[in-house]
Amino acid sequence: MLLALPRPEFFYVLGRAAAHGPRAGRLGALGVALAVCVHAVLMVLGCPPLAWLPFFPALRLAGTAYLAWCGLRALLPARGHSTSPKRAHDGEAIVLQALLCHLLDPRAELYSLFLLVQWARPEDSIPVFVLKAIFSGLLLAAALLGCFSLVSLAGARLGLALRLVLKRRTALTVDFDRAMGTLLIGLGLWLALQRS
Repeated sequence: MLLALPRPEFFYVLGRAAAHGPRAGRLGALGVALAVCVHAVLMVLGCPPLAWLPFFPALRLAGTAYLAWCGLRALLPARGHSTSPKRAHDGEAIVLQALLCHLLDPRAELYSLFLLVQWARPEDSIPVFVLKAIFSGLLLAAALLGCFSLVSLAGARLGLALRLVLKRRTALTVDFDRAMGTLLIGLGLWLALQRS
């Protein structure tokens, strides 16, 4: 249950699935799982957590600016027409945005590192430590992929239900790209205002 606590990546996956279907949500889940693998690789290499590095505030601002930029692109019509559907379903962009959501959240990083070191012991040799870190990283990534895939299914059903309700009320229209743009800008602001 700790894995799917509402954090920025949770809302990102939920929102993508609601706006663009379960495939987009699963791609977001894949981005979160890949971020955990990045944490595992950094741990094996002996790198400190990103939040402890002196340049993390600049990295975090860059990430929040990127999320805000993606949100603004979704909010503003592209030369007379709304955001292209191809761009909204761009798998690489969805994976990258989810990866950044997870990597730039210090609490998610601490959860990941806490769970990654559970099987490591100080007396382990370096090869055993590396194998345990890789195994725990893959296990945690698989668990997150499963949890966030369920979140994407829930988001897709939520989006479908909203569309059905809105179809019945023709006077009320909602542009899901704009709603997701607002969500991305909100996530960027929330990350920018968080203390490490």
